[in-house]
Amino acid sequence: MSTPLVGRNAVVKKGTDVIGYAKGVTIGIEAALIKDYAFGSQDPVVLESGNKGFPVTIDIMYVDKTYSALLITTPAKFDLVLLPSGTGSTYTVKNVILNRCPMTFTQDGIIMQTLEGRGDDITLPT
Repeated sequence: MSTPLVGRNAVVKKGTDVIGYAKGVTIGIEAALIKDYAFGSQDPVVLESGNKGFPVTIDIMYVDKTYSALLITTPAKFDLVLLPSGTGSTYTVKNVILNRCPMTFTQDGIIMQTLEGRGDDITLPT
């Protein structure tokens, strides 16, 4: 893989392969609320967490030309591994799919800026 053109605080992985690097990553946690009310009650009798998702925004991401077709031709899923301090504890957002992805093409790969996507699971450090 080529040396990235940007600094990084996250690694982009497809399976076990490192396919790129990212910087300026923000992770969110969203869940649909399940609420059910009983007659005559203003408070829900059921309040549960429903479907969950993990939205991500990325300021800039570099993907090597070897793997760029995976993100362009099909909405390929990838894992985003964050290393907030450069080493040590990691946060991993699994199966991220991008839904906003402006691109600049270079001879070595693709540089994408202001990306948005969503993962289906997250692994937090223990």
